[in-house]
Amino acid sequence: MAETLYSVKTTQDAAPITTATAAQLNVLVGGGQTSLHSHAGGGGESENVVVLTVDRTNATTSFADITGLTFTPLANKTYIIEAWLIFRSDTAGTGIGFAGNGPASPVAYVMNVHIPIALTLYASDSMMASRAYDVGTPSVSVDTINLNLLAKIDCVLVNGANSTPFTLRFKAEATGTVKVLAGSVCRYRQVN
Repeated sequence: MAETLYSVKTTQDAAPITTATAAQLNVLVGGGQTSLHSHAGGGGESENVVVLTVDRTNATTSFADITGLTFTPLANKTYIIEAWLIFRSDTAGTGIGFAGNGPASPVAYVMNVHIPIALTLYASDSMMASRAYDVGTPSVSVDTINLNLLAKIDCVLVNGANSTPFTLRFKAEATGTVKVLAGSVCRYRQVN
């Protein structure tokens, strides 16, 4: 007999979710993307999460993909994109920059990035906004090399007729090496 993991109480009787049912549900989500929420009846807003499983390194001042933090938006749909990026610089005097790149000819694309550079003062951070792909002013150097900090990204993509991958990107602020670490998360929601 399958073990009951939990049951849902509603105005109608609901069958408990068992280990066998949970295994069947697990097959529905995969490929590194987990559907967290969907409105009843389909359509509407849906939420997906992509988690970076390996560290990514960039030792240039040119944007490079954060391979693994990507998804393919549907044509003519709007997305809210959020990311929590664990990063570090292994070079004194070097900060980090973030951007996005995606389908050609979006109707609208805007991104805000909050990049802290120290743990001591809230004022020790960089706020950056962009209206175009591969645009982003990097932070100044971090307070301590080889220690983790957390950048936060908020983005809206109103996609046009193209359905090609959207990916988050990063670069070093100056000569040196920066990393985005495994465990970083990108969450995206289709809202129409």
